[in-house]
Amino acid sequence: MTAPAEPAPTTIVRMRERSTISWVRWLFHIVTSAAWNVFHAEGGDHYAPPSMAHEGFVHASYRDKVVESARLYFPAGADLVVLRIDPRKLEIGVEEAATPRGPMPHIRGPIPRAAVCAVLSLADIPREPDHLDPRGSTT
Repeated sequence: MTAPAEPAPTTIVRMRERSTISWVRWLFHIVTSAAWNVFHAEGGDHYAPPSMAHEGFVHASYRDKVVESARLYFPAGADLVVLRIDPRKLEIGVEEAATPRGPMPHIRGPIPRAAVCAVLSLADIPREPDHLDPRGSTT
């Protein structure tokens, strides 16, 4: 008796592509309230943190890593806000870097103001959606 044939690799790839296209994850970027207020007051079209000048990208997190990122990279008690970013509205690429804490998105250029869908507190993060559905609903 012969073993059943495994699915062709192209079938698996197509399934993954459908999955990738169906759901998109929100991106979150942590910034000090002071820095965001200056950007907002100046009325710029694109936000770029100082770190982008020497690293070449904007650090971002997925929802489940935002609070941990704030704890690791900002002093306790820092006045922070979190930008919820729609990756579909970015004019540049996003690379997912493998890190010891898991995959982390790197935005490869300044963030357009139009891509910032919400400015949140750290306390808001657990209630925020993680994914957005291209048809409009969030989860």
